[in-house]
Amino acid sequence: MYRVLLVDDEIWSLKGLESSFEWEEEGFSVMERTTSSTEAMKFIEAERPDAVFTDIRMPELSGLDLLRNAREQGIESEFIIISGYAQFDYAQEAVKNGAFDYCLKPIDLAYSRQLLQRLREKLDQNRYRKDAAIFQRLFYEEQLPESMEVFRNTGCLQCIAVLGEEIPFRLWEGIRESFCTGFPSVVLSPGPGRRIILSGCPEEGSGLDGVPLRELRRAGAYVGISRVSKAFEEIPLLVREAFFAASGRFFGKDPGIYRFSESADPYYETYGKKICRLILENRYEEACGVLEEIRVLMKGEELGAGHIVMIWNQIALMLQESGGAGQTLKMQPLDFARISQRFQTVDRLCDYLKVILAELSLRQRDEEDSARTNENFVNLLQYVTENYCGKLSLSELAGQYYLNLSYCSELFKKVTGYTFSDYITRLRMEKAVALLSSQKYSVREAAYLTGYNDAFYFSKVFKKYHGVSPSHFLKRAE
Repeated sequence: MYRVLLVDDEIWSLKGLESSFEWEEEGFSVMERTTSSTEAMKFIEAERPDAVFTDIRMPELSGLDLLRNAREQGIESEFIIISGYAQFDYAQEAVKNGAFDYCLKPIDLAYSRQLLQRLREKLDQNRYRKDAAIFQRLFYEEQLPESMEVFRNTGCLQCIAVLGEEIPFRLWEGIRESFCTGFPSVVLSPGPGRRIILSGCPEEGSGLDGVPLRELRRAGAYVGISRVSKAFEEIPLLVREAFFAASGRFFGKDPGIYRFSESADPYYETYGKKICRLILENRYEEACGVLEEIRVLMKGEELGAGHIVMIWNQIALMLQESGGAGQTLKMQPLDFARISQRFQTVDRLCDYLKVILAELSLRQRDEEDSARTNENFVNLLQYVTENYCGKLSLSELAGQYYLNLSYCSELFKKVTGYTFSDYITRLRMEKAVALLSSQKYSVREAAYLTGYNDAFYFSKVFKKYHGVSPSHFLKRAE
């Protein structure tokens, strides 16, 4: 929760200010209340609350004085200046000094709710910016920021990652409270829908027994739990483990709680080397066959996040070393976080790699012409993948990307395994399942959001594709 300080020199007005807002419902906690602006300044300097709600006219120090003093000391608390007088000069001065808002008493409930929502969004953005830098050092650079020193003598450590775009605040608080059981902890929010918790723990590790799995699934949340480590230096590794474990969506898993476990099978490296060898020998159809094996193994969880990174990077590096093709094909070495963010699912990753193989195959026949043609096809496929909910015509797209229509249709089938219309249907039906599983959309809304103006036709396609009507699927998900 974000920490709030309330300041007003009149006790009855202070109580009125506190009762004007639904603090906890919007993710805030009133940590201190005071009628002394001098005491308020001391508190701001010592505790640096996330937000300060202060009356503007007070003896000793005014609300504007508190704001100016805080800014002079580099304190970034957000200030909401409250006044009983509609004076433009006050509002102008508040804005000039960087106040988040200036509002008049009395504050009605609708405005107070909207104000807290805007304030939370601003504080979220501030936190994302700071935490993203820490996450960058931990996840990508394997460095330990100073904020991690709290764990140096903790003993056992564990990490969880929580991924999900719309997790209710109370559910998130339940996850945090269940995991952090009296040990030092650090919470990072490196971006929307991404949260990391590092915490001390007992030797057997912490669990999430108090978290209702049904609510997690309804919220579309993926929670990953790392192993337990006694080594302070392994914190970056624990962060990666938790993130990998939480990346179930990429592997087609349902939302839920997953513990990190890296497959002990050593043959993942063989698959990458095998594809590289087949590419170098221009045996692209066989390489596509190996890709299909990898697709099945990924979905069956026989290949994990580390394996995917190894296979991707082996292919990328081989292409770079074989004459710059990797740069032409826009295939660079990546870590799993960037792979999962870029492709989102196993199927899309494998489809992309098959596009790469198709381009290499055509380049073999006619290096100059096929490179230009298939780079256009890669761009066309990327456009379709990002805009499948709109009205798309293969003939129009072929013209837009300078491709022959019949050749484009043939290439589409060869690369994706689907006709153009079937591929769009597949993407739309995957999206429809995600929308209905969230239980936030009606069948009609899901139809509209996946590109169908006719809900009846959408239901017909959905049942044909998934074997069950969308209304039945929606009831089953409850």
